[in-house]
Amino acid sequence: MKYLRKLLLALLICAAPISMVSLSGCHLSRQRVVFNSIATVEIAVDSTYKSYLDLVVAGKVPTTSVTKISNEYDQFQAAVRLAIVQAHGNTNAVANSLLSDTGANLINAILAMKGSKK
Repeated sequence: MKYLRKLLLALLICAAPISMVSLSGCHLSRQRVVFNSIATVEIAVDSTYKSYLDLVVAGKVPTTSVTKISNEYDQFQAAVRLAIVQAHGNTNAVANSLLSDTGANLINAILAMKGSKK
């Protein structure tokens, strides 16, 4: 559990800088790099959210938290849409702080719920 938490948070926090690194022989447009950084954060948060829902269905975490977690997930999705809109035409943008913050908050809330047993 602790390893998963550290892995997901590291991925979320480091997603933008890692996606900006250019590997030799790999020529991505700046806009592609921007959208890849946003997608990397979204993939990390989505997988955490889906694993949380799997635990809810399996009865391993309380169902009372579903509304709160789902609302935070909706806020994260709104931040993703905003980041995409901001990235259009701005090739210097990366996953913005609102996106990173809402993603981190959601992951922390999910990990807290996973820690609480039914």
